[in-house]
Amino acid sequence: MAGFLLLTTLVAVLVPVGAAAVLGPIGFTLGYLGTRLLGLAPRQRRAIALETGIQNAPLALGIVVLRSLGPMPQEVLRVPLLCGVLVVPASAMIAVALRRTAA
Repeated sequence: MAGFLLLTTLVAVLVPVGAAAVLGPIGFTLGYLGTRLLGLAPRQRRAIALETGIQNAPLALGIVVLRSLGPMPQEVLRVPLLCGVLVVPASAMIAVALRRTAA
């Protein structure tokens, strides 16, 4: 019984954190690959990739807020809020990496 409780607690904590951690980088990657498939210039690819990755957090938060009709439990907002916090350092690291490859 204690093992099940520990497992349930770990899943409840790690799944939202994991989802929030990968949402921005997935947006960056899909934005870059999509613009590459469209044949855009490297500067345009980088700009669109950053915008795509950064916009996911407010979009997720907006969807959750608009979808809720009643009082919203804090658990529902966990992933979008974590994503909003984690996307800032992720976008800074990606911007630095893309700047180095552009030079």
